[in-house]
Amino acid sequence: METQTDKGYNEKQKRNKFLSFILNNKMTVFLFLIIIFLVVHSLIRINNLERAHNKEVTELKTVHELEMDSLTISKFQMSTEIFSWVIRSELVRNNKEEINHLFNSFIKTPRVTNIQLICPETFKVEISTDKKDEGMKVSDESLYDINKQVKKEFPEGIKFFNPVMGHNRILGIIVVTIRTEN
Repeated sequence: METQTDKGYNEKQKRNKFLSFILNNKMTVFLFLIIIFLVVHSLIRINNLERAHNKEVTELKTVHELEMDSLTISKFQMSTEIFSWVIRSELVRNNKEEINHLFNSFIKTPRVTNIQLICPETFKVEISTDKKDEGMKVSDESLYDINKQVKKEFPEGIKFFNPVMGHNRILGIIVVTIRTEN
């Protein structure tokens, strides 16, 4: 049986062995501590760099999405303006059936949700891709004196209002609604 003094003596001997090992291998212990410090420092730095990189990637994605959305809207703005020229040629000939066919073709464009032709005298919807809108009076008073393309944002999307000009008067107003991506 070991006594208290023997236990204390054994612990001192173990401590002395550990201290003597450290004193005998100073350079090795020093290099080992430096390696541990460098590994911990590197891990912290890598973690910080990854966080900064992820934040930068998120910001770049947001900027890219905004630019792409802006480009898409400008593409639709140009497309609706050209579409109104096509509708003008059919309105001059008073060819409402062909206008309806053109509406049905253009509505198949991705993100286009509704197209309407508004009579400039009565401000009622003459032709629409949504047939329940036909005959309804438009309440937007800003359309009463429209003379160029107007873009407005609504909860259901962005609407482009294009006047279809004849030789000396407005033949109609084309309203194209596009869905905004969320």
